Amino acid sequence: MEKILLPNYGLIKTKLPQDIYTSALKECLNIKNKKEFFSGLTEPGVAKHYYVKNNLDKIQNFMSTVVDYYNKQYPNYLKGIKILNKNLPIEFQRPWINYQKKGEYIPMHEHDGVLSYNIWMRLPSKSIFEFNYNSIIGRNLSNILHLDKKDEGTVVLFPSLLQHIVYPFHNTNKTRISIAGNIVLKV
Repeated sequence: MEKILLPNYGLIKTKLPQDIYTSALKECLNIKNKKEFFSGLTEPGVAKHYYVKNNLDKIQNFMSTVVDYYNKQYPNYLKGIKILNKNLPIEFQRPWINYQKKGEYIPMHEHDGVLSYNIWMRLPSKSIFEFNYNSIIGRNLSNILHLDKKDEGTVVLFPSLLQHIVYPFHNTNKTRISIAGNIVLKV
């Protein structure tokens, strides 16, 4: 008898370098003059999103190294996207900041592009970030990330079509802050 695992893609979890985290957090805490990002997730109770302005290059340069690592771990993922007649370089779209207040949430959704990322900047309360996907027989599976203060500065990179949800919290009036972004094929 032989056990055969069917391949799948995963995600990469790492920490943002301290200097980038400090600079990006400073921007996140200064919400003045931010342009709101309209994601289509606009129903009542959904956290507000605003564009990152000052830390684009720092975040994107670091995320390039994470994407390179992802490609080494899952070399067939980007190569396996066969909807175009040739491979194209990737491009970073403008990231946005999520401000989630007590009782707010981000509903189940997926992103545009080929890869997406989330960076947890402020976690004033225990939080749950959940990925949802199907098994090969169609069962719903999930991977739940239980987050707390020690996860501030943590980055997760994942395939953009991997559905995920951010649950509400109720035990503090402080705001939960994260940065998210998409990576697309450059045409």
